[in-house]
Amino acid sequence: YFISWRWPMKKIILFLSFLFGLFPQIAMAQRTRLAAALMDDSVLLTSNFNGAKLTMFGAVQLAGDTNTDIVIIIRGPNRQAWITKKSKIMGLWIGQKRVYFDAAPTFFGVASTRPIDEIAPKDTQSLYGIDALSQLNPHQNALSKQELEDFKTAFVNAREKQKLYINAPKAVQFMENGLFRADIKLPDLTPPGLYTVKVMVMKNKRPVDTTLQSFEVTKVGFERFIFQFARDNTFIYGLFGLLLALGAGFLSARLFRRING
Repeated sequence: YFISWRWPMKKIILFLSFLFGLFPQIAMAQRTRLAAALMDDSVLLTSNFNGAKLTMFGAVQLAGDTNTDIVIIIRGPNRQAWITKKSKIMGLWIGQKRVYFDAAPTFFGVASTRPIDEIAPKDTQSLYGIDALSQLNPHQNALSKQELEDFKTAFVNAREKQKLYINAPKAVQFMENGLFRADIKLPDLTPPGLYTVKVMVMKNKRPVDTTLQSFEVTKVGFERFIFQFARDNTFIYGLFGLLLALGAGFLSARLFRRING
């Protein structure tokens, strides 16, 4: 994979250290101060892409108590999605119930200084978008509330198996003088699009300061051409795929007849 590096690591650390040096002058009269910067502003998807590591450096200082936690939320672009519950009928697995989501993050990751349930209760996680379940907006249907929750949980579990929804406790590490570093792994299935990175300083089970960053995941080379062509010419792309499948089937049948004939 290829990652473009806009700021060298030393410059980021020097910048944060300089910014951190300004904090004592205003900390006595001001609230919590937070500064953070991503080391890479883009991830390029190639044919041999097998994942990438997203790294962030930051600095934080509280006016008073220093017992704080850092929570980082990485969210990919929203897409419509659905999940089906299958039942076994006469030996066959048949999808009987399906739930559609008007908008679901293609990627959702949470990195923190310790397990998230130790930092904030479930209702706070849902309120501030830390919980993956709170990000799912199911389309209106006749299912009960409990059934919808079961479908949402199953959807999150499926995305976790694909490593598209991740929870990384202790992925954020405090260094000296209030500096911190976070390393989050992006999987090989990382979808393209604009990603947001929200950094929160948590104190007493609630956020006291936040900052927002962004980066872009982009396909390059021949993969980018195919991706853009499929997106801009859906019908032609689908027709081409159908013809290609028919051609492959025809050639396979001819080959099979020749071998056996």
